[in-house]
Amino acid sequence: MSKSLKSSPLKKLKKGIILAVIFLVIVVVCIYTLNSVSPTIVAFSEAKIKSLTTAAVNSAIFEVMLEPISYSDLVSIEKNADGEITLIAANSMIINKLARDMAQSTETYIEKMGEQDVKIPIGTLSGSPLLAGKGFKVTIRVLPLGSVKCQFVSEFETAGINQTRHKIYLDVVATISIVLPTSQSIVKTNTPVLVSESIIVGKVPDTYLSAGSIFGQDYDLTP
Repeated sequence: MSKSLKSSPLKKLKKGIILAVIFLVIVVVCIYTLNSVSPTIVAFSEAKIKSLTTAAVNSAIFEVMLEPISYSDLVSIEKNADGEITLIAANSMIINKLARDMAQSTETYIEKMGEQDVKIPIGTLSGSPLLAGKGFKVTIRVLPLGSVKCQFVSEFETAGINQTRHKIYLDVVATISIVLPTSQSIVKTNTPVLVSESIIVGKVPDTYLSAGSIFGQDYDLTP
């Protein structure tokens, strides 16, 4: 058997080892690069999605709260013969409808976001402060998936002698899951909306003051 024939399998083995090493190095470099730039990608994506989510909530607020809601629509106050407050009751029908409408409207605006392109300067991805914001922009496509939770809360505060200011808020909490090429992240926005307020004349029972809220239900809308 000639020398060239003997060396042929050896050459193939060497080539195979070299190719395997090169492939391994490429994989290691890619993993290292992804791990290095992932925090930057997540930060940029979270900032954009948070901004878009806030805009979606604000659009829903404008749509649902187009008509003003009076305090008496949401709350009824009962007093005894001496004029003392005995009960502060919430109108659950109106409250639940408002919370449901707000959750559904917010979700609709969030769904309209669709896939988003996040453009990040290559200099920023490098991690160097000197190169931040410089160079051509790399486009990362992210997919936001969200759920919305609405809850009514109330706040009592002293407004004068024997007077209490009662503020009613609708707390809109949007939780957005961002699907990224490198990872997955969660963005949560909390938007309190002042629905109505009024001055209550008379002593408010400590039961309500300590509880801080007369609304025991919320509306959770998860796709």
